[in-house]
Amino acid sequence: MKERWPGPGPLRPPQGAGQRAGAHGTGRRDKVPPMARAAVAAGADGLLIEVHNDPDHALSDGAQSLHPDTFTQLMAELRIIAPAVGRAV
Repeated sequence: MKERWPGPGPLRPPQGAGQRAGAHGTGRRDKVPPMARAAVAAGADGLLIEVHNDPDHALSDGAQSLHPDTFTQLMAELRIIAPAVGRAV
């Protein structure tokens, strides 16, 4: 990502690699954790992840929003991955 885009930048996991934050997501909640893990492993400077208590009834981005418990688990996984590439979460 850094070779393609100058300067630091976050990744919004539902978008996929190679797309900067701010573009529309794919609407796939199941793709957020693997893309987030891959982004951290690739050295992303940040992640934008939607979290909602009831994503199925969210007014926007519900289809790609994580439940809080899923987000908590994902963050625990990212804290393990980040040090392997010299990053901190």
